[in-house]
Amino acid sequence: MSHYASHYRLIRAIGAVVVLVPALLVALLFFADEPRQTRLVTATVVESPLGDDAAGGLPVVLVRLEGGEEVRLYAGKRALSPGETVRLVETRYDDGDRRFRLHAESE
Repeated sequence: MSHYASHYRLIRAIGAVVVLVPALLVALLFFADEPRQTRLVTATVVESPLGDDAAGGLPVVLVRLEGGEEVRLYAGKRALSPGETVRLVETRYDDGDRRFRLHAESE
């Protein structure tokens, strides 16, 4: 392969990045769903991570909502025990998507 051919490919790759990255950022800004509703819900811890993240995995807990639905979510550094009652922030979006996170005590 000639010296010019490798430069041509490099210039094409840089050109693609220069065009695609701003287009992706604009799309994310304009098409990101805004939360329609946010509320606090109560859940019970069903399973909690074992140890202190020694296996290299993320500390994820399984909780059961008041309606019986079970959801896995990131626990962070909070030590949660099975049977413990926790408060979650539920965020609902216009497309019907629901997301949950542990309620921070300072919120």
